[in-house]
Amino acid sequence: MQVFHKNCKRLATNPTAMSITYKLFLDERTPKGNNKYALKLRITFNRKHKFVPLNVELTKDEWNPLEAAYTY
Repeated sequence: MQVFHKNCKRLATNPTAMSITYKLFLDERTPKGNNKYALKLRITFNRKHKFVPLNVELTKDEWNPLEAAYTY
């Protein structure tokens, strides 16, 4: 499928290649207080990342990266 602008210039040949991905992760780059780290959401679109803070602080023991979840 080809997408054309009104003056017939080709803009994109595969519009499905522009997908959005997301991932929850524990940001270990900057530790907070009491050995806790910020939980963030990384959103990727067109190979550009945007990091969204979730205002949740966890220790490494509380975070389970395989399930992308945390336990109390």
